[in-house]
Amino acid sequence: MRIIGKRIGICPYCMKTHELKEVINKEKTIFKGKEITFEAIGLYCEKNGELFEDEQIINMNDLRLKDAYSTP
Repeated sequence: MRIIGKRIGICPYCMKTHELKEVINKEKTIFKGKEITFEAIGLYCEKNGELFEDEQIINMNDLRLKDAYSTP
């Protein structure tokens, strides 16, 4: 996990507004029958050690996955 930024937001696990770290992780998944490895963005709550995605990040990671799929 590599930290790329910080933002204030609501953590869905502790239900509090506080600083969250924006991070990048390597993820592997199967997409259209092919194993894909790509760098996914996430939000990390240090207070409870949980990693999660909001709607905007889910959409960005979907594009990153599809881009990795189409790159030979």
